[in-house]
Amino acid sequence: RLTANDLPEGPRWFTPETIRVEADRAWAAETARMAAAAVSRKAYANHAAKANAQILSGICWPLAGKLIKQGVAFSTLSGVLAGFARPFVLQHTLRALDPEQGYSRGFGLGLAVGLAAISWLENWSRYYGGFVFGDLAVQRCMAGLVQ
Repeated sequence: RLTANDLPEGPRWFTPETIRVEADRAWAAETARMAAAAVSRKAYANHAAKANAQILSGICWPLAGKLIKQGVAFSTLSGVLAGFARPFVLQHTLRALDPEQGYSRGFGLGLAVGLAAISWLENWSRYYGGFVFGDLAVQRCMAGLVQ
């Protein structure tokens, strides 16, 4: 029978205790910002906007900003590989098939291996970036909002 003691612990940065501490810290900073905005509004009588809590920038960004940046970085890497590196290496790999181009057979095989590695890295970075941005960051943000 499987018990809670049989399960491995999750990553420390994803535990409810860690998220709760960070969410409380972010919420305290956001309420302080709202209070400061309310005071400054009283000083300026013609400013009619209300001080609302900024959920995305005040709570979610402190909780998941690092993951969002990582997801964007991996997705950008995938785009660079798909838009520049893969076509460039593919072009030279195809040229290496023509003996008149002056490429050695070993260089052509190296380009083919490089093309396979670029394709693998491109796909890995695309899906890993989507996982980090779309799953981990969103879950961490949502977990912090319900704390």
